[in-house]
Amino acid sequence: MTYATPEASRAGPAFVRFARAGFRVIGEPLRGLVSREDIHAELAHAGLRVVEDTGPGDWAARFDDATRRRLFFVEERLAVAVN
Repeated sequence: MTYATPEASRAGPAFVRFARAGFRVIGEPLRGLVSREDIHAELAHAGLRVVEDTGPGDWAARFDDATRRRLFFVEERLAVAVN
């Protein structure tokens, strides 16, 4: 799953409302900004174990890309979990 953390965000409440409306149009739930700890706890509660949790800095290092990319005003992260 992808998510964005409050620590890495420059998005304010107005942006979050705008993004929620846009994601609602495509049928994708948007819960807002959430900490890594809270995402890991939610996944564990669902019976899943996080095996990887990475962000743009990790991807740049992994793929030898000197730039960090942001999605709009947030830093998107990717959590991979298995059951």
